Amino acid sequence: MAEESEKIVPLSLIVVAAAALCISAAHLAGPRGAAAAIVVATVLAVVNVVVFTAVAYATSAIIQAPFGPLGTAILKFMAIGLVASAIASSVPAIGGLLATVSLFVLLLWLLDLDTREALIFTAVLGVVGFAIVFLFAMAAR
Repeated sequence: MAEESEKIVPLSLIVVAAAALCISAAHLAGPRGAAAAIVVATVLAVVNVVVFTAVAYATSAIIQAPFGPLGTAILKFMAIGLVASAIASSVPAIGGLLATVSLFVLLLWLLDLDTREALIFTAVLGVVGFAIVFLFAMAAR
C-alpha cells in the first residue's frame, strides 16, 4: 500500500502538468493550430521524460542516490519534468527561472534528495537541456 500512495502525488502532478502544457500549446497556436500544437506538446513531453530518465540515472552514478523501484521512479521523473515544462511554457519572461526552482524543489520533495544532490541533478539537467536546445538551433540553421 505504501507504494500505491507514492504514486498518487506524481500521477496527480502529471495530469495537471499535461493539461497545462496542452492549454498553453493551444493558446499559443490559436484555434486553427491547436490540435497540431497539442500533438507537438505531447511528443515533446515524451522526449522530455526519456531525456530526464536518462539524465537521472546518469546523475545517480555521480550522487550515489537510489531512486527506488523503476516504475515509481519513472512516474516521479515524468511528474518533475512535466511540471517544470508546464511552468516554463506557461509563464512568460521568467518561466525558465521558475521552472528551475520548481525542478529543484520537486527533486527534494519527490525523490527525497538532499540539497547537494538536488543541486547537482539540477545543474546536469540544465547543461543537457542547454545542449539539446543548442543542437536544435544549429540544426534549424
